[in-house]
Amino acid sequence: MTDIPVSSSASPKKLAIWVPALFILMVIASAGISWRIYRTYRPTSTTVTLPKSPLTNTQQAEPTSSVPLATPTPDKGPGNYVCDPLGICNLADEKGKSGCPVTFADPKCLKSCADKVKRCP
Repeated sequence: MTDIPVSSSASPKKLAIWVPALFILMVIASAGISWRIYRTYRPTSTTVTLPKSPLTNTQQAEPTSSVPLATPTPDKGPGNYVCDPLGICNLADEKGKSGCPVTFADPKCLKSCADKVKRCP
């Protein structure tokens, strides 16, 4: 039998170059595949479910106690504020209040100076 010379094309120098290069290509390819999978199967929108509020903006909370709550009312009694002829609430002295149909203790005249009947002459 004669020995047939076998030539090895994979020399150690060539392997030292190709193995790291192949490894880098495999890492890049797997990253690309992973990115494609992420882009394909990721959720397109996120829905957040908030807990239901016990009250909406238009509802009022009912008092839990049996005692009714007191609501302050503006003082409608005699005061030092009057509506002038232009419909502006002003502080007036005794002389300025004379002839006025209504005086107010509220500095804004209870926002009723638009009514011409309540204005001073």
